[in-house]
Amino acid sequence: MRKKDVLLADEVTAALDEKNGKAVRQLLHFLPIMIVEIAHHIDDDIRYNQVLELKRGEK
Repeated sequence: MRKKDVLLADEVTAALDEKNGKAVRQLLHFLPIMIVEIAHHIDDDIRYNQVLELKRGEK
């Protein structure tokens, strides 16, 4: 397998409790690649470079 530059994480913590969800997000955000995370809730403890919020399908 080739090394990838981008990771698409779609609801990666949806089935986890708050503690484990935060742990997974912290691990993801320390990876040396671009992370595109799709989530219903933004973790205030993680610093994102950019956040796009969609409401009813619009930016």
